[in-house]
Amino acid sequence: MPPGLVKAGASRYSPPMPSPEAPSPLTRDALRILARAQGLALSEADLDTVLPLVRATRALLDELTDAPLADVEPTPLYQME
Repeated sequence: MPPGLVKAGASRYSPPMPSPEAPSPLTRDALRILARAQGLALSEADLDTVLPLVRATRALLDELTDAPLADVEPTPLYQME
């Protein structure tokens, strides 16, 4: 980074939270709370249906954190109207 772009001394931002080695498994109650926070009222049957899908999606996203992307150029985004 070019000199002068980063202020010397303590940052005004808190340090990033450490990443847990293994995230805790998503529970039915946690999913219910997350759904309510987003304005969704899921039934017990809905929770039973959605929970395995959310867990599978979370596992796939966790795999991306280990992907060797340091040398990969970002893909440009084009907006077509």
